[in-house]
Amino acid sequence: MSLLARKQLIRTEQVLLRKQISAAERLKKSRDIADRLIHLKPFQEAMSVHIYLSVREEVSTQYLVEAAKNLKKQIVIPVVDALNKTLFFSEYIPGEPEKLEYGPFLTLQPKPQFLKKVDAGEIELWVVPGIAFDENGNRLGYGGGYYDRALSQNEKPVLGLAFETQLVAQLPAESTDVPVDMIVTEYRTIYCREEACDS
Repeated sequence: MSLLARKQLIRTEQVLLRKQISAAERLKKSRDIADRLIHLKPFQEAMSVHIYLSVREEVSTQYLVEAAKNLKKQIVIPVVDALNKTLFFSEYIPGEPEKLEYGPFLTLQPKPQFLKKVDAGEIELWVVPGIAFDENGNRLGYGGGYYDRALSQNEKPVLGLAFETQLVAQLPAESTDVPVDMIVTEYRTIYCREEACDS
């Protein structure tokens, strides 16, 4: 089986597993993940934090966004440029849903008139989604490579959010795949590269 076929098989399996988590359980687990994350040194020290706005069965980021807002951190969210297959980034002010719209992959992003672009180099901590992770920090996304391209030159900590069921023994990885430095689940924090994320 080719590497791409193995990745797609894992995606299919993991999406089905996530769908088995009830909405109430998903919110409970997501709150536990947020509670664990906000006590980590990289989050406490970062003043500008990239946080994806969760969709479908992903780990919900609503509690994390609320915590970042209460701590007066700059919240930065991804904006999809489907034409160029890249991400750029915008400041996000929670509590203003009328300023958001659905992007190309049904992710929420600012309407064009409300964009407040932020240079990726200004982001001090990246909180990213994934379909699956392994304990070496390998991350499996949705297959578009958007985050891998965005993070290819990044030197700041990258933190993946996952339910424990999203961890697999070993993910197939390519040279262009950018690993995460830490993974936070509802039960534990996994340090994949401790030197990048001094806790």
